[in-house]
Amino acid sequence: MRTKLLFILLMLPILVAHSQPGAIDLSFNPNGVGAYGGSLPPNYEPNVDGLVYKSRIYNSGIFRDRMLIVGRFSSFNGVPKKYIARLTQNGAVDNSFSGPSFSAGYIYCLQILPDNKILVAGMFSVTSGATTYRNIVRLNPDGSLDTSFNSGSGTRGTNAEIHALTMQNDGKILIGGKFTLWNGAGNRRLIRLNDDGSLDPTFTSTGTVNSEVRTIVVQNIGENQGKIVIGGFFSGFTGVTKQKLLRLHPNGDYDTTFNQGGNGATGGDAVFDISLRSDDQMYVGGKFTHYNGVNKRSIFMVDANGNLVSTWNQGGIGVTNPETNVEPGSGYNIFTIKPQPNGEILIGGNFTEYNGTQLPKGLARLNIDGTLDTSFLTGTGFTGGTNVYQGKSVIRDIVLQRDGKIIVGGDFTDYDGTQRRMLARIKTRNCSETATYNSIDGWENGILPNSYDYLTIIESGTTVIPGGTHLKACELEVKQGATLIIESDASLTVDGKITINGTFTIESSGSLVQVKDDVNNVQTASGLFTVKRNTTPVTRYDYTYWSTPVKDPTLFNVSPNTLFDKYHKFNPVTNNWQTILNGSEIMTTGRGYIIRAPQTFSLVNPTVYTTNFVGVPNNGKYLVPVSTGPNASWNLLGNPYPSAIDINKFINLPDNIGKVGGTIYLWTHFSDIVSGPNGEINYSADDYAAYNRMGGVVTMAGMSNPFSGMVASGQAFFIEAQQTGLVSFTNQMRSAADNRQFYRINNEIDNETFQKQRLWLNLTNSQGAFNQALIGYATGATTGIDRDFDGKVFGGNYVSLYSIADSQNLTIQGRPLPFEISDEVVLGYKNTIAGTFEIALSEYDAEFENIGILLEDKTLNVVHNLRESAYSFQSPIGTFNNRFVLKYEAAALTAPGFEIGKGVTVVTSAEAIIVRSENIIKSVEIWDAIGRKIYVMNAINTDSYSVTRLNAANSVLIIKVTTEDLKTTIKKIRY
Repeated sequence: MRTKLLFILLMLPILVAHSQPGAIDLSFNPNGVGAYGGSLPPNYEPNVDGLVYKSRIYNSGIFRDRMLIVGRFSSFNGVPKKYIARLTQNGAVDNSFSGPSFSAGYIYCLQILPDNKILVAGMFSVTSGATTYRNIVRLNPDGSLDTSFNSGSGTRGTNAEIHALTMQNDGKILIGGKFTLWNGAGNRRLIRLNDDGSLDPTFTSTGTVNSEVRTIVVQNIGENQGKIVIGGFFSGFTGVTKQKLLRLHPNGDYDTTFNQGGNGATGGDAVFDISLRSDDQMYVGGKFTHYNGVNKRSIFMVDANGNLVSTWNQGGIGVTNPETNVEPGSGYNIFTIKPQPNGEILIGGNFTEYNGTQLPKGLARLNIDGTLDTSFLTGTGFTGGTNVYQGKSVIRDIVLQRDGKIIVGGDFTDYDGTQRRMLARIKTRNCSETATYNSIDGWENGILPNSYDYLTIIESGTTVIPGGTHLKACELEVKQGATLIIESDASLTVDGKITINGTFTIESSGSLVQVKDDVNNVQTASGLFTVKRNTTPVTRYDYTYWSTPVKDPTLFNVSPNTLFDKYHKFNPVTNNWQTILNGSEIMTTGRGYIIRAPQTFSLVNPTVYTTNFVGVPNNGKYLVPVSTGPNASWNLLGNPYPSAIDINKFINLPDNIGKVGGTIYLWTHFSDIVSGPNGEINYSADDYAAYNRMGGVVTMAGMSNPFSGMVASGQAFFIEAQQTGLVSFTNQMRSAADNRQFYRINNEIDNETFQKQRLWLNLTNSQGAFNQALIGYATGATTGIDRDFDGKVFGGNYVSLYSIADSQNLTIQGRPLPFEISDEVVLGYKNTIAGTFEIALSEYDAEFENIGILLEDKTLNVVHNLRESAYSFQSPIGTFNNRFVLKYEAAALTAPGFEIGKGVTVVTSAEAIIVRSENIIKSVEIWDAIGRKIYVMNAINTDSYSVTRLNAANSVLIIKVTTEDLKTTIKKIRY
């Protein structure tokens, strides 16, 4: 069932709190003495055994998050617990669990079964009635002996130690070690049992390794499914020489296809641990010096068939410190390897050096490429211990908790100067808190990720971040089988790493924002990440301008049903389009492309097209080349992220100033040219919207507000290069909101801190031709050409209206403040069709309210007041740069409290502002004199509307009324 996260968070300023990876978790067993061997308290014997070999954590059920530990100890926190204990989540002894009476020895390995029964193995015996169980038993959930496992009388089990225990997916059990007999028969060191402890007769091989088995994994993919990879002290299998690492078929026979031609791991003693990845590749750790003759010391990576992955830790050796007796047992053993969900790899042993870098003893973290992760800091490392095997301060096991922390067990008494005898919990993330979602509890303990403190884990089920909700997290992990959905107009901002092992989907207009620029801060691992993107409605011959928010899709992936030759990119040197046949080219991050609608789309009826960008989400800094050409220098770039970007931050980034101009151009293409009933051509919007720091222009009649400056995810735009070079996109440009659509209409008043005063003029005809020009006055602008304020005419419509400065035609022109009433602006236009046209005042900022806006027609020697009506004129085809001039004059303020405009009346009283209109009123918006919106009401749908209880007495107000014909009237009143 799809579960929605039904809440809205108020986003307050919150300081980022971090927790250093590698730091000890002081909340774990803070007052306990840990694991001891020998006599019980108060007479502890500090140098007698006591070490912890393995830990396992309950991942579900009534014991979830509790842990089992096994080893050589006889007590934990002063409570008699021989070789096995169950602890609470924070390290206290769980007294509801009590194991049987084990003989002298130890437990080396364990598995928690789905029914919460427990398999334990090592070197011990347990007697029940007439039966003695040796080296492996099954325990009930409370720790008591389960005599139904390997049932019978006499001596059951193996004749020597079991040091490897692995469960197959079918419930069968693989065990390996030093033994050669099972229940008194056989001669192998690796056998398979049924789930009741009986010998599996399908494991038929008569061969065996020639020495001890220490680790077993079972592969899961393709032709290798069910094959068994083992490591240990051996140098071969019956009749075969293969050092320390080999593979068997599911029936136990030797597999000749694994590491063909190689001799395995040589030097040293053994392979102690194999960590199998989801792709069946493996990390191998132990004590050795070479693999297949290559100098790889104690750790390497192999592919699914045992071949060395030479690109992993490329140029590095691994553990480089020699054996030493200065501190007993310091050496180059790696006993345990634990990959984190994000691909980083924790290693534990008795080493003190990796790739030549000195380390505190026992624990380190590697990056996904095998290099040392220097951000994982272990302080003074592990110290103390009993020197039972391989010396003091040895890590034998690492287990990952659900919250990303690790439980580390071994032979030590202190970690980073803090006493933690044989068991410690260590932080692995830069997060001080955890918020976990699961299918049973929802958000556990009601904790929601509303700041950069929270490691956010989607553990199971489906969680939805609903529209209008904006969450924050320190790091994010989506576990295998779990689903996270960000709905339209919702967002998640993550400060650090994202790990996707499940399904993560962003609906169209939803946003994922990452703060840190590290491009490796996203790992999809075995998961699926999808960004959906809806176009505006399109017909078959419509193009959409695209960029990719994920790594390496092809153009074909974006629209598989587009005609084979309708995929294109723009060449800035030739100033022309290039066709990409069949859309076969991989999309370059940060570049733009155009793709025609699917060939299956209607020629007449527009339809929304949805594409799915699937892959690794783009994150961090991207350098994108821009080029200048001999005739023009237009470059088609694109938003590289799964969130909107603030184009002002892109344009004004120091790296980009001087390389690109200050104006961008976005394709809107609302509809095609169509034929009228008498064969005439009707023209509609077919142009580029322009935007710079002065503001933007629209490309369709009835759109009362221009592009807001937020370029949506997946959207491409044109920009003019000023020199050839590299421009930068960075995470600092990303926005958690404003990802609504490819061409965003912003209904908010401009909120920039510098001053600007603007007006918009429209050029139209009755057949639908439309073009808009912006003239404004801003702090820092001049009468010349300014990068940040002046935008050239780009592309071409059937008609174009522009202003002129320094002999350049400008869609947007910025002029200096303070505004002078005597200023004049030369206007030009171009039309490809003869006929009757109108120039109209579309919008203006409140500062123009008391200023007359005049249009002088020099050809007819007419001055027309655009406040009163649009100016109609006849024109042949051509370009006309000397016909019109924009002028200004002072205008008188209408009497206070009452103002009449064309078709709209506004009346004020002490109780209300009453708006009446000849047409149906769609919306009313009110601003105060300093530009703050103080009232808005949409979907009014009447011809009269009253605003009451407005807390703005004795104020000058600006009222904007929009009617159903999409015409806008602006009134200034005293209230």
